[in-house]
Amino acid sequence: MSNWLLPFCLSSLLGYCTGCLNPSYLLAKSRGFDIRSKGSGNAGASNAVISMGKAVGLFCALFDIFKSFLVIKLTLKLFPLFKLAGIAAGACCILGHMFPVTMGFQGGKGLASLGGMILAFSPKLFLILILLEILLAFVTNYICFAATSASQIFTVVLLVQNGLASALLFFPVVLAILARHRKNYIRMRYGVEARFCYLWKKEEEQARIQENWSLLTEEERLLVDMAELEETDAMEAS
Repeated sequence: MSNWLLPFCLSSLLGYCTGCLNPSYLLAKSRGFDIRSKGSGNAGASNAVISMGKAVGLFCALFDIFKSFLVIKLTLKLFPLFKLAGIAAGACCILGHMFPVTMGFQGGKGLASLGGMILAFSPKLFLILILLEILLAFVTNYICFAATSASQIFTVVLLVQNGLASALLFFPVVLAILARHRKNYIRMRYGVEARFCYLWKKEEEQARIQENWSLLTEEERLLVDMAELEETDAMEAS
C-alpha cells in the first residue's frame, strides 16, 4: 500500500465519522421532534435557534466548529508526514455534517464546520472571514451567502498557500455547499427566504414571507415547493 493511502483513508474516515455527530439533530430528538421538520428544515445551528432557542443554537454552532477543528488537529498529530491529512479530515468532516449516514445523508449545510476547518488552519483568516461574513450578512440581509462565499475564498487561499492538491481535495466541499443552498437561492428569488434580521424581527419577517407567498403565481409556488419537496422526499426515503 502506498505511503499516503492509509493515512489518507484514516484521516478521511475520522473526519467523516466526527462530522456525523450533529448536536442540533440529537438535541431535537431528545425533545421529541426531528429538527428537519421544523423551521427552515435544516439540521444545523441556525435552525436550532429557530426551533429551540438562541442558547441551544449557540451551543450547536460551537460544537460544530470545534468538532472539525479538533479532528483536524488530531489527524495532523497522528499523521505528521502526510501533508494532506488535515485537509482530508476537515473536508470529510464537513461532508459528514452535510451528508451523515446516521441521518440518511440529510444533515446540515456545513457553515459552522467550515468555520472550524478554517480556524484550524489559520486563526487570522478565521477572524477576517468572520468579520467579512458578518458584514456580508448585514449588507445582503441573508446568511446563506456566508457559507458559499467563505468556502470559495478558502479554496483560493488553499491554492495559493498549500498548492493545487489541497485546493482540489477541498473543492468537492464547495460544490456540496452550493448544492445544499440551492433551495435558499430559489426562495430568495421569490422573496420567501428568511432574512438575517429574523433573529431580531421574527414576527415582521414571518409576516413579510406570508405576504410575499400570497403574491406568488401558482407556477412560482410550484417551483418553491419542488425545491422543498426534493429534500423532504430524500429525508423520508432515508
